[in-house]
Amino acid sequence: MLRAVTRYKPCLLAIHQFTTIRIRNLNMSPFRLSVLSAVVAGTLSISGCSSETSEEQLKQAQQAIEQGEYKKAELIAKNVLLDSGTSSAASLQLGTAYYFQGEFESALKEFEKVKNADDIDGTTVRYWLQSLLFTDSLQQINNVLSSHESKLPKDLAYYYAGKAGREADISDSTPDSKGFFKVAECISAAKRGTTTTVDCIESAKDGDDNEYFYELATYSMYEGRHEVFLSAVATLAGAFPQSAMFQILNADALVRNKQFEKAESKITPLLKKYPDQGFLNYLRSVVSFEKQDFESSKSFAEKAIQNGVDNARARLIAAISAYNLEAFEQAYNHFESIAGVLSKDSPEYRIYSSTLLALGYKEKAISALEEMNNVSLSDLPLYTSAAKALSSTNKSDEALSVLKRFDNLVDGETDTFVELNINKLALDDLNALANLESLDEVRSSDSVKTALASFYLSRNEFNKAAKVADDLAQSEGGLYTSKVIEALIALKQGAPDVSETFSLLFEFDENSLPALFYFIDENIKTKQYKQALAFSERLQKQIPGSVLAVTTHIKVLSSMQRDEELIAFLKRTYQEDERNVNIASLYASELFNQGHASEAKRVLSNFSVDSAAIPIFWLTLIKAESVLGNNETAKKLAKKWVSIVPDYKPAVLLASNLLEADGDYSESIRVLRKAQLAFPSDSDIRLLIASNLLSIDDIRGAKKIISSLPSLSKSGLPYNLLAGRLALADEKFDEAQKNLELYFNEYKTYDSLMLLLQAYRGQKAIGKATEACEDYINANGVDPRVSLYAAELYIKTDHNKAIMHYERLLRNGADSAMVLNNLAWLHHVNSRNDRALEYAERAVKIEGENPDYLDTLGMIQLRMGSVADAESILNKAHSLASTNLTILLHYAEALVLSGKVKRAENLLSSFTGRSSELDQEIKRILESKRG
Repeated sequence: MLRAVTRYKPCLLAIHQFTTIRIRNLNMSPFRLSVLSAVVAGTLSISGCSSETSEEQLKQAQQAIEQGEYKKAELIAKNVLLDSGTSSAASLQLGTAYYFQGEFESALKEFEKVKNADDIDGTTVRYWLQSLLFTDSLQQINNVLSSHESKLPKDLAYYYAGKAGREADISDSTPDSKGFFKVAECISAAKRGTTTTVDCIESAKDGDDNEYFYELATYSMYEGRHEVFLSAVATLAGAFPQSAMFQILNADALVRNKQFEKAESKITPLLKKYPDQGFLNYLRSVVSFEKQDFESSKSFAEKAIQNGVDNARARLIAAISAYNLEAFEQAYNHFESIAGVLSKDSPEYRIYSSTLLALGYKEKAISALEEMNNVSLSDLPLYTSAAKALSSTNKSDEALSVLKRFDNLVDGETDTFVELNINKLALDDLNALANLESLDEVRSSDSVKTALASFYLSRNEFNKAAKVADDLAQSEGGLYTSKVIEALIALKQGAPDVSETFSLLFEFDENSLPALFYFIDENIKTKQYKQALAFSERLQKQIPGSVLAVTTHIKVLSSMQRDEELIAFLKRTYQEDERNVNIASLYASELFNQGHASEAKRVLSNFSVDSAAIPIFWLTLIKAESVLGNNETAKKLAKKWVSIVPDYKPAVLLASNLLEADGDYSESIRVLRKAQLAFPSDSDIRLLIASNLLSIDDIRGAKKIISSLPSLSKSGLPYNLLAGRLALADEKFDEAQKNLELYFNEYKTYDSLMLLLQAYRGQKAIGKATEACEDYINANGVDPRVSLYAAELYIKTDHNKAIMHYERLLRNGADSAMVLNNLAWLHHVNSRNDRALEYAERAVKIEGENPDYLDTLGMIQLRMGSVADAESILNKAHSLASTNLTILLHYAEALVLSGKVKRAENLLSSFTGRSSELDQEIKRILESKRG
């Protein structure tokens, strides 16, 4: 049965759909207040239609406006327009409703629909002009004034004419000391450069007109009069409580006046309504930053940037927040986007320099420090950090040059002078040594004496170190430090009483750290693990959570091979401070070492990679990603790490190995060549370059590097590997075998096995090849690739072992047609046709169009007496490979046994006379016919 669709007359469709609010003028021009527009469009379904007339409904709308029920008025006016199509009265009511809801752009659209000037009164003209003012649509003011100027008070008409850029046509008017004549004159004076506009407008104020407060807000914002700005905007926000623009400006004013709690209470509900509004997110980031909630300030600042508020202040909040969260790479990216506008005098520029140091961008950091203006003594810690970063890569001269910038700033023998020289002494600066040695006894503090003693000990100047110890023993509180120095002297000199010397430290401090460290190491060396563990547990109590203490305990438990206890200890330590990247890295490293790569990755994933400078973090994360099969991620991380620390050899070697293993030889060579600038004579790097060159067939380049290596470097296994590969390239198989066997015996990897087998194959040493395969399997367990290779080798020497390898492959899931076929053939030639038939049928079931597999099955059938089946199968094999002589001979034999001798003779006739062996085989086949 057909059913008709009932059609109802539309009455009111008014579901609210708010578009994103937009701040049109973020630079806050002095002559324009930031304008936001919220466009309300859409429909709301109302069941049934009103039976009231349009006039009655418009009266209801007017009453709703008078009672402040603006949304109700809006819906009624829209309903009238839906019924009538056009109505000036309805458009005026709707525009007025929009005006009071702060939707000024929507109000303008309705006011512009009114064509008859007589339909609009002076009050509504005022609403119209204010909507133009609030939306910064000043160019349209003249159009309104041309039709409605007479409906306005003269001073207000004069003011709006000035806003439109023309003089009002009021010849008998003279500006008063109050009112809008005066306001207009204040604005005109502002354009001529007067800087007291706010005071001028305040003196002209004559009532509570919205225009007054709008102008006060505009100019107070420009002049930095934050209290006036807050008062003016708060009045406008009160007049238009539903206006998103004025509510956001009110929040802005609260922020400018540092009333952050009140600002937050305004911003939070607005953000729920407009989550992607850029300026709101920026204001929220300021509030969060002031509360030092850096997670939130970073998040909101970045969202502000994404939504159009991409200015220096938003970037600075994002950058400094990221820096405080140790998300240094993100901080760096934000700083870089505004580097050109950062003042070299500013605290922010110093944070930028610290960010560069944290990321290991030493060269850029030093460059930034060199450009820094107004360097003061308070900057010494920053420069000291830079010096330490340089010295960590053996650039002591550059480190000293950084610190020498303070030589002229330090006056006399102040604490800063001492601090500077202690840091320079750590870089072996003899001038610093002289400066510290020249301090007289009164000014030479214990810290200076300790620094001098450390320097003397590093140079084995034991007499001088002992003299410092004697001096410290005479100072108040210095006796213990003097005994530590004496113990260290005894240790470095290998004195017979060194243990007694360190034991003496416990008399001064029962938990002496130097003594604890000494006895832990000593007991590990002598395999007195229980004593070492006891000392280490005391150390944990003294400096709990210390990376040094934790690594020492790892060393003890590892020596005792207590893997479970070690993991439990690290897990417990990690859980006590999960934000400590150093402890987390140690825990993850041990997880990885014990085969828990995914768990190691999970632990490290709690940190951004740019927050971790310690090598163990990078090494563990990269290796975990690689082991888990995430090769692209591993490569990306390795490249990032080596870009941060290009002079750190482990990072270079790891990145190169990953890139080479993935076949990215050119990138691997690039990384190594760059590192070679820092390590020009490093044999490991040169060998890796040669390895990569070999992989791209640049044999000449590889040979050149190998030949230039010092003789000592030619005695190691990396050299054996490369020399073996070069010998293979030159087909010098004996030399290749010699070098590759040395390498394989130490590193039984799949790659090293394949290289060695290549050498054996060149020597035709099948026995050695099968032995190497068995060695690999014994060391690494069953590897399908190697088992398959071994089986193929055993086909030539030992069928039973070949069968063993193939059948093990089948048990491990390698149900391939090739394995099944080879097993079938091996059983067939060893007269085990029942087993052979099973395997052959399975092979053909997988690959039914393979002529070799069909040939195997056909010959087994033939030997088992199934001649008809054999003939059919071999016929198909021959048709698929008509030029294959072996298959043709087998097919001919099946034909003969089927009694089709003539057909067999025709097939074989063209092959007679080629060789005596072939002729004998053809004769055998033709004589094999029945009876």
